[in-house]
Amino acid sequence: MRYCGSERAKIGGNIVDVNKQNIIVVLISTSTLAWGVNFPAHLVIIKGTEYYDGQLKRYVDFPITDVLQMMGRAGRPQFDTEARAVVMVHEPKKNFYRRFIYEPFPVESSLHEQLTDHLNAEIVAKTIRTREEAIDYVTWTYFFRRLTANPAYYDQQAALLETPDFEKQKDMLANYIERLMNKCLDELIRSGCIELREAQVAPGGVASAAVEPTKLGRIASLYYLSHRTVAQFQRTLAREGLGFVEIMRVLCECPEYDELPVRHNEDKLNAEFAEHCPLEVDLAIQAYDSPHTKAFLLLQAHMWGIALPINDYKTDLKSVLDRSIPLIQAMVDIAAEEAQLRSTLNLILLLQCLHQAHQPWRTSLATLPHLSEKSLKVLRDYSVDSLPATGLQ
Repeated sequence: MRYCGSERAKIGGNIVDVNKQNIIVVLISTSTLAWGVNFPAHLVIIKGTEYYDGQLKRYVDFPITDVLQMMGRAGRPQFDTEARAVVMVHEPKKNFYRRFIYEPFPVESSLHEQLTDHLNAEIVAKTIRTREEAIDYVTWTYFFRRLTANPAYYDQQAALLETPDFEKQKDMLANYIERLMNKCLDELIRSGCIELREAQVAPGGVASAAVEPTKLGRIASLYYLSHRTVAQFQRTLAREGLGFVEIMRVLCECPEYDELPVRHNEDKLNAEFAEHCPLEVDLAIQAYDSPHTKAFLLLQAHMWGIALPINDYKTDLKSVLDRSIPLIQAMVDIAAEEAQLRSTLNLILLLQCLHQAHQPWRTSLATLPHLSEKSLKVLRDYSVDSLPATGLQ
């Protein structure tokens, strides 16, 4: 029996029920089951530790935490006194996983990879007002604790130190933090999220440049968006009067959809799927194996009521729709700031179309429940072709 993640609520519950009745002896499932459902077993076999990343176009390793999560399904406290977990892994990685399983494995921080957006949120909240306060903020994080304990993991220059000299290591860490902070602040300035004011003399007598949030920075913080996303929106929405289709393309091209999964051979599925969609894919910008192309096709399927080719696309569509709401709301704010009335109206129309699962060029009467095409034709014969024409209040 195979588990499909897109039907988790329905199928997952049925599987749990029949397993409790001891009807299922062997269950073959996708990794989604191991992540999302508490489903213990006496023996857990993980068939491979890699998955296909459509963005990188190659197989990559599962995160260690995901492997641990799947291994943790081994053991039924009410039935077993012991349990087994078998990990089938590529030969060169055997020693790594053996060491990982039997020895303590430190948890490293990934804050440095997302620090720019964290700093923007703190600057908007007035927690950080100067560059020095930004550095002080970082020193209170778990990232800084791991940086001092394992500097070579974060800074390659630390691995070049032949002797563990304390003073040299201290200077190296200070230089790394300074470089990291300059990089993050420069990115926020280029994105238009913050502004640097002239240096002011602090009470201690040290000159400190003040950082101030901009409207773009506040929008990014309010809607939990990347600074790159709002910068891209501003560049695009500054153009005069974008149409509905152009607005859709701008939405789907944003960095927030970079991580939308494009699985093995889904580029072929997308090419076939695109033939059933009314809006053409611009292949000069994106290929069929692009997550942005997939997002564009999924939104069309939602609004035009087109059947999805496989069940996995249902999960992907839900992810795209959940993310689209704050993205469009941010685009509305940016378009309003740019004084683009037509773009703003089209954004509001797109938001309503996604809420109603309704295409923009169809009569608004179709948003009413239980109205068939035959009923709509009868209403058109009586010159009732829109909601205002019904006279309903």
